[in-house]
Amino acid sequence: MPTIKTENQLREEKVAQMGVQLGELHFLLWKDLTWLHFEWDQFSELFGATSSRIDVMNAAAPRFFWSLERVLWQDILLSLSRLADPTGTGGQQNLTFRRLLSLLPKDGPREQLLSALNEYEQKSLFARDWRHSLFAHRALDHAANPDAHPLKEASRADVISALEAAAQVMNIVELHYQDSTTGYGAAHGQIGGAYDLLYLLDRGLHAREIEEDSEEVWNPRFS
Repeated sequence: MPTIKTENQLREEKVAQMGVQLGELHFLLWKDLTWLHFEWDQFSELFGATSSRIDVMNAAAPRFFWSLERVLWQDILLSLSRLADPTGTGGQQNLTFRRLLSLLPKDGPREQLLSALNEYEQKSLFARDWRHSLFAHRALDHAANPDAHPLKEASRADVISALEAAAQVMNIVELHYQDSTTGYGAAHGQIGGAYDLLYLLDRGLHAREIEEDSEEVWNPRFS
């Protein structure tokens, strides 16, 4: 059976095998990237799986799920963009992939890491464009005329490619010091996640159809 480790155990192992600074940084980035994959999985479960799921959401609460899609998409692209930030901006120290290179010892896999960093930054350029022109700031020319000043194309395939490149950055360091890698995209369909919500929504819609054909009225159990 696989061994389940707590976050503290994972943190302690990284610090012990990578040193305090690099181990702590790798752990914090590992947490961010793990959460980002979880968020992408939830987004994909809801909006990237089948048209029948879209039908359920539209029948239940179209305005809410339209907002949720926008918020999740924005947060995913912001997270991808932040990982490619410089190590510091305006006197602030940033949690970013580039900081891994700054802390990596000379005998570490520097060339491999630098190559993976450059690839990630290239593959996440689209997210930075959306961040600077739409999310963190609101570009006036784009707002006034989106067709004349379009944002870089941002598709689900682009996100998946960037996530794979991000995992490569992290796993180069982890493999060198811990002789292991993390399958960031392995967690799928978690209990209590998007699929469970869709299941309950579908049952609720079915119950509403039955109710409409009877005299029984259901009252919500929440306020």
